[in-house]
Amino acid sequence: MAVSLQTRVFYGLKTDIANNAHYITDAEVLYPVGNALAIHNIFQRQQKLIRLPERYYDANGICVSPNK
Repeated sequence: MAVSLQTRVFYGLKTDIANNAHYITDAEVLYPVGNALAIHNIFQRQQKLIRLPERYYDANGICVSPNK
């Protein structure tokens, strides 16, 4: 059975990138936010940001391996 995300609110989510949000665990969603990658824990309602080096202006996409 395939699981898909149903967006309610993603603050800063770049909507011009296809397939831009991915579950990396059962509780965490990874998505690009400007010059960072956000990891949002849906149960704890907390968010961590992985800041990209300043030479990268925006994250244009992310790649998640099948084993995460």
